[in-house]
This record gives sequence, structure tokens and C-alpha cells, in this order.
Amino acid sequence: MKKSLPFITLLISLVLFFGGCSTDPNEKAANKLYAEASRLMKSAKTKAKSYSEAFELYKKAHINVQRLTSEYASSKLVVGLLSGQTAMSGLYLSEFQDLESSLKLLAEAEQNPLSCALLVANTIESAGEKAMALSDISSKYADAGQEEKAAQILSRALETTIAMESTGFKARLLSDISDKYAEAGQKEKAVQVLSQALDTANTIKSGGEKAMAVSEISGKYAEAGQFTQALEIVETITTVDGKDRALSAISGKYAEAGQFTQALEIAKTIKSADGKARALSEISGKHAEAGQFTQALEIANIIESAGFKAKALSEISGKYAEAGQQERAAQVLSQALETAKTIKPDFIKAMAVSEISGKYAEVGQFTQALETAGTIESADEKAMAVSKILGKYAEAGHRLSGDDTAALRGIVQSAMPMEKLWK
Repeated sequence: MKKSLPFITLLISLVLFFGGCSTDPNEKAANKLYAEASRLMKSAKTKAKSYSEAFELYKKAHINVQRLTSEYASSKLVVGLLSGQTAMSGLYLSEFQDLESSLKLLAEAEQNPLSCALLVANTIESAGEKAMALSDISSKYADAGQEEKAAQILSRALETTIAMESTGFKARLLSDISDKYAEAGQKEKAVQVLSQALDTANTIKSGGEKAMAVSEISGKYAEAGQFTQALEIVETITTVDGKDRALSAISGKYAEAGQFTQALEIAKTIKSADGKARALSEISGKHAEAGQFTQALEIANIIESAGFKAKALSEISGKYAEAGQQERAAQVLSQALETAKTIKPDFIKAMAVSEISGKYAEVGQFTQALETAGTIESADEKAMAVSKILGKYAEAGHRLSGDDTAALRGIVQSAMPMEKLWK
């Protein structure tokens, strides 16, 4: 009996020890926090109707996880979470932590037109189309006084463009980005990027494509008021089409400078129908910009190309709107849309309709703008149009109504379906 006493004592001690472990209050508290965090994340995944709602649930879960890992770091549960052996509502700790930035961005996008525009732009697969959208959005951030954010987005647009293969499109994108830097007051950077555009154009093997790129760049020099240098560049262009494009651009810049006589004289020397239409469209637009609407419409209505005619009418509409003649602006824009519908091929039509949808936003007709954008079949062009419309919405300083918020939520979830986030 005496020999069995130590064994019995040990047995009782072990029972008490393990019994105590199973009812350890710290372990119970840890389990409670874990269960609550898991419940919140399950609700975020299965019940939340918006990213904003999901983010609010995530933040509450995050508080529980922070308490869990800081107050009960020695518990078996936390050890399992930190080692990646234990998941929480299907998410390991690292996945849960990484989810914060994505959810926050998407939640902001549901509430803020510019954030939504940026989100939509980032879904564009085409590098060139994405760079164009980002460049445009950067201007909207700059207009909103967010210069640092604008600079970041413009830098991203430049990086996206530089990574592209050397093409005429790349050269034109670089020249457009150069404009944005100039608008931001970064003249030195603007000159640097324009030089990159010219270097890119000179590496293009296709003679015709090279000529088109150089012609575009010559127009940028003309835009800077360097008409002599612009015309010198024109003389290096070997193709008739390229030279016509350059002369068209220079003609437009003369018109922009208010030198309409010189602009028309140069336009008359252009041989191709499209080149002449492009020049007349530019001249028409500059007449409208000067408030000379009668002359602008007269020139627009003699343009034979549907694309350039639609562009001219769209520009005139915008100037009517700026002059406070909203009804007249809507009438001319309706005419532009009807003209755009006749454009062939379809991808050029999509670009024209996208531009017109943006003009509807400019004149404050956001419902019509989104409806027009909705008719665009190209996913990338539609995304560009929507991002531009939302940028104009933000620029107008409108407060978001309940319907507006619902519309933004629909756009965000269309661009990034919620179920994809959890995969």
C-alpha cells in the first residue's frame, strides 16, 4: 500500500495538471477572440453587400486578431496562427494581413469617383490604353490639388509607356505625357519626355509609322510655339501621309495661337482627305474656343470625314457649355453622337463614342454620359470612358447621393467582382 501511494499521488497531480490546462482562462480568452474574428471574416465574405461593408467587418476582425497575437502570444492557438498551421475563416494570418490594403482601396473606390476611376483604369489590360487613362486621371488629381498623388500616377503612366515596344503609338503617348508634365509646371521633365518621344519615333522601322509619329511630335513643337522647328521637322518626313499629318497638326496650332489665316493656308496645302479633315477639325475647334461659334459650325459641317466631323462637333459642344449655353451644347453633342455612330471601323467608332461620353460629363449630363459609355462594346474603351466620366464627376465637385454611391459600387464590383477577392 505504501508503494502505491506515490503513484496515486502522481496520477492525481497529472489529472489536475491536464485538467487545469484544458480550462486555462488564457486559452479560453484566445479561443473567444479567434472565434469572433473568424465570424466577422465569414460575414465579410458571405454577407457583405459592398466592399465598404466588408472593410468595416475586416477592421473589427483586425482588432480581435491584434489583441489575440499581442495578449496571448504564448497560446497554442496563436502559435498555430503565426506558424501558418492554423487558418481563420479560410485565411492564414499572412493572407489576412495582406487583405487590408486591397479592401481599403476597394472601399474607398466605392465612395470616391477619382479612386473609382483609378481602380477601373488599373483593370485595363492594354498597356497603351492603361497609360492613356492613367495620364488623364493624373490631371484630375492635379486639378483637385493632390499634386503628389497626381505625380505618382503620371510617373506610373510614363513607366507603363516606356515598357512598351517602340511604336508610333508609344511615341505619341510619350508626347502626350510630356504635355501633362508641362501642364504641371515641370518644363524640364516635359522636354525630357518629348525628347524620348522623338528618340522612340526615330527607332521605328516602318517608314509610314515613323512618319506618323514624327508628324505628331512636330505638332508638339508647334504647340510650344516653335513653328520654325516644327516646319523643319516636317521637311524630314518622306511620306505624303506623314507630312500631311504634320501640316495638319501645325495648322491646328496656328489656329490655337489665333492665327486663323495661316492655319487655313497650311490646311489648303494638305493633299489627303483625312489630313485636310483633321486640320479643318482643329481649326473649327479653335474658332469655338475663341467664341466664334458660327465660323466653327460652318467649318465643321463641310468636313467629309465622319470621325473628324464628330470630333469637331464634340469640341464645339464643349465650348457652348463653357459659355453657359447648355441647351445648345446638348443639341450639338447629339449631332456629334449621331455622326459618330456612322464611323467605320468599329474600334474608331468606340474611341469617338468614348470621347463624346466624356463630353456629356463635361456638360453635367452624367446619366447620359454613362448610358453612352454603356453602348461601347470594347471593354478597354468602355473602362476608359467610365474612368473619364468619373474624373469629370469628381472635378465638378458633386456630392454623392445614395444613387450615385450605388452606381459607383456597381462599377467597382463590375471591374473587380467580390468573389475574386477571396480566391
